[in-house]
Amino acid sequence: MKNNIILTLEYNLGWKIFILFFFIFSIYFSSIFIIFYINLLMFIIGLMCCLLFIFVFFDTIFFKRVIFTKFNVVKYWSIFGRTYINKIKYKDLKIIHNKKGYVFGTLNFTEKKAGFFKRFCFFVSLTPLQDETIKQVKQILIEKKILKGDEYDWNY
Repeated sequence: MKNNIILTLEYNLGWKIFILFFFIFSIYFSSIFIIFYINLLMFIIGLMCCLLFIFVFFDTIFFKRVIFTKFNVVKYWSIFGRTYINKIKYKDLKIIHNKKGYVFGTLNFTEKKAGFFKRFCFFVSLTPLQDETIKQVKQILIEKKILKGDEYDWNY
């Protein structure tokens, strides 16, 4: 496995702490809509936002690394000392890129034939990553013929 590794993505600790504080604040803010709801719509919106922020918060805490190998993309989570792995082969990979702005951006790795929950769980935040690393990811995806190379939103 070690000689198949092309690139390893790991979060920068400072940015990871910043993201965790942001999501703690977001969970608190969305829970205000749940506790002090004026109508049912505000309650439902607050509940959905709170659940989404909790999901992303735990995904950020347990994220270990993403490894690009010669044949697939592998994401590792470390949950209470146990390592969980999610692999997608390049031939089954579909990628959605949300451009990194001033604060946030994501890479969503989707298996073309997968159901909703497997698709939803495999994403990487771009905030803790350097722009050079994102360029390397783009180059790997072009070599594996997943990207054409003319995607405007990948320009950093």
